[in-house]
Amino acid sequence: MSTEPETRGAGAQGVGEAAATHSEAPARADVDWEGAWQEGRTRWDAGASSPTLLALDSDGTIAGLLSSVQPEAPYRVLVPGAGSGYDVFTLARAGRDITGVDLAPSAEQKFSALRSEHLTSGSTNYLTRDFFSLPDDPAHRGRYHLIWDYTFFCALPPRLRDAWAATLERLLRPSGVLLTLMYPLVEGTEVDRDQGPPFPLSRAIYERHLLASNRSFQLERLAAVDRSHPGREGREGLAVWRRKA
Repeated sequence: MSTEPETRGAGAQGVGEAAATHSEAPARADVDWEGAWQEGRTRWDAGASSPTLLALDSDGTIAGLLSSVQPEAPYRVLVPGAGSGYDVFTLARAGRDITGVDLAPSAEQKFSALRSEHLTSGSTNYLTRDFFSLPDDPAHRGRYHLIWDYTFFCALPPRLRDAWAATLERLLRPSGVLLTLMYPLVEGTEVDRDQGPPFPLSRAIYERHLLASNRSFQLERLAAVDRSHPGREGREGLAVWRRKA
């Protein structure tokens, strides 16, 4: 059995984080994510949050970023492409309302099954819906203090990258933070390979879409990553982006 999600043509049933119900999102995703979950082809699921996120939360970095947006709780945090929800659980500390979103119903079922193993002091929610449609809902548009993106951007076909940036911008509050654990970072001509997921990425690709003249993001911080899941070492980097007030 293949360990990669099944790739489909644009006309097929595109169950995935990039289904286009939002006006800015072109055509459907090319991957049957629900089929991958049902068949157990989920090698992207590492069974835990990344060591980087665990460190950022335990050393107070996440708390500091949230307080830079708003001095005191409550805070709302979004995790797109949440999968099993490990990052939702990790981020759910007191005073935080963490929302995971994924199109695959089986991902939400896995999240629900894991709830009893991950007791949190903050609240957790899970939405089985299209990430790109969220800004059309007043309950989500401009409501988030922080968005955490890890392995979501690299799962999107390159044609959806502009829509990704536009959707993030509409979901964040003014001065809100986008925290990206960039992966998989590659160099040379390999980054131009239009084959995935995961699609190869570079810092320049993130900047091209987030720092475009029609976007309101600014880059605040870049940092090297020294702890990764096995097999991802040397291919990750951390970046903090802020929506301008």
